[in-house]
Amino acid sequence: MKKLALVIFFLLIAVWIYASDSNVERLSLKGLKGLEVVSHLQSNVSLPGFKEGQLQGDIENKLKRAGIKIPFKVEYDENPLDYGLLHVRVVIVYHETADFYFYTNNLEIMQYCVLSRDRNYETMMPTWSEGFSGGNTSIQQIRAKILENIDMVIKAYFSVNPYK
Repeated sequence: MKKLALVIFFLLIAVWIYASDSNVERLSLKGLKGLEVVSHLQSNVSLPGFKEGQLQGDIENKLKRAGIKIPFKVEYDENPLDYGLLHVRVVIVYHETADFYFYTNNLEIMQYCVLSRDRNYETMMPTWSEGFSGGNTSIQQIRAKILENIDMVIKAYFSVNPYK
C-alpha cells in the first residue's frame, strides 16, 4: 500500500511542477502558423489498443480538425521559427493489486527563442505548458481523457491566433 501511495504522490507532483497556462504563455503562441507534434508514451506494462504511433496520429488529426496546421517535415525544417513543437508526454503506471492505471499527461509547446542579452544564442525551449494526472480501470478511458486534454492546446492556440 505504501508503494501505491508513493506512485500517486510522485505522479501528482510531476504534473504540478509543469502545469502552467497563463496569459503570458499564451501570448508566446501568437503568430505561430501551426504545430509540429511529437509524442512519447511510457508504461510499466503493455497497453492493449494504445500505442505511441496511434496516439501521435490521433493528436495530429484532432489539431487538424480544429484548424491548426500540422506542417510537413520539409516545411518545419525550412521555417522552424514559424511553427511550435507540441511535445506530448504520457506516463502510465499499472498497479496490479488495485487493478488500476495511474497516468500523467504533460503538454508543452516549444519554440526557438533568442536570448535578449545575446542575440546570437538561439535555443528551443517550452513557452506554454499544461499537465494532468488521474487514474482509471480502463486504458481506453485514459486514452480518451488524454485526447480531451488536447482541447487545452487548441484553446490556448486560438486565444491568440484567430481562426482562419
